[in-house]
Amino acid sequence: MGSLSMWVHHMKNILKRNRLSHIDPEEWAELEEEQRVAAQNAMLKADPYEELLKCVEQDACVKGGAPAWCIRTHGDMNQYLSARQDAPKQCFGVVVVRSNTWPGAYTFYT
Repeated sequence: MGSLSMWVHHMKNILKRNRLSHIDPEEWAELEEEQRVAAQNAMLKADPYEELLKCVEQDACVKGGAPAWCIRTHGDMNQYLSARQDAPKQCFGVVVVRSNTWPGAYTFYT
């Protein structure tokens, strides 16, 4: 998990209008079905959703050319045998993934 290629997006992305979903304006209720579908398609084309399970390495760089995500490992990342024979190996390290796009957004893996 110490590599950015192991991390993917599993939730909806934040759209350009700082929302998680597109809204249906009230004036669309008065439009015919074909016009409503055309307006929704135009909105999706102008501000599309990102595909789910897209690798975080594919995200656009932030201003200044820095990658969108940075990853750090902390602690002891070695694998140790457990005291119990049937238990899996143990690792006492922590992986921290930080977003450069949204300051303050962190994900931890231990």
